[in-house]
Amino acid sequence: MSNKGKYKFTYSEMAKALVKANGIRTLAAKMLGCDYHTVTNYIKKSKLLKKVIWEIKNNVLDTCENKVLEAINRGDMDAVWRYLKYHGRKRGYTDKQEIDIKIDVTKLSDEEIDYAVKTGKLPNTNLTPVNRN
Repeated sequence: MSNKGKYKFTYSEMAKALVKANGIRTLAAKMLGCDYHTVTNYIKKSKLLKKVIWEIKNNVLDTCENKVLEAINRGDMDAVWRYLKYHGRKRGYTDKQEIDIKIDVTKLSDEEIDYAVKTGKLPNTNLTPVNRN
């Protein structure tokens, strides 16, 4: 389907430029001899171009993940720890410990509640409550 009459470029030309530019809009614009905003507007108006951008980003992400795994396989401990801190959190690989503490506030005195509201700390502790909404 050609859109050339209404627009300066076909969606096919725009898609090819985006693929060649690895999804970098300024580079695609330079290749086409147009403005960055022109490329952005084409993308906004086209499901095809949105899908092209999505595919490019996922391919780049796959490449990055492969590089991380290559680094891990080479024994790069920095890469190992970064991977574990993100993907191994539920197994305890983290820099910080998360502790859930439940307090029955109905058993606190008015003074203790006022203290907690004013200071953001629980009474008689050094703990600060965490809001987990």
